[in-house]
Amino acid sequence: MILEPDTPDPNQEMGNENHSATDEEMDKSNDFKREAVGLYNENKYAECIEKYTEAIKLNAGSALLFAKRGQAFTQLGKPNACIRDCNRALQINPDSAVAYKFRGRAHR
Repeated sequence: MILEPDTPDPNQEMGNENHSATDEEMDKSNDFKREAVGLYNENKYAECIEKYTEAIKLNAGSALLFAKRGQAFTQLGKPNACIRDCNRALQINPDSAVAYKFRGRAHR
């Protein structure tokens, strides 16, 4: 099966990779991440992506945030968005097993 290229999802904010998050931004980013995890567990994937996006806007240096948002994109049937997020996660942390796992699933 060949997937057609898609346009970037409007919720796929990549954040400012040159910005170092302050302690306050990290705390707020972690709050968004906790909310996103709860929404994912409730199968509310679109809302989950919105929360991960807010977390990424504050802390674009976290590979885990990108990988986990990618996981949520796969649940919405958007493997190309997942691949973009996982590629970004691997730019941040080339050893991110989570990013490799979700990217592999998206390719499958």
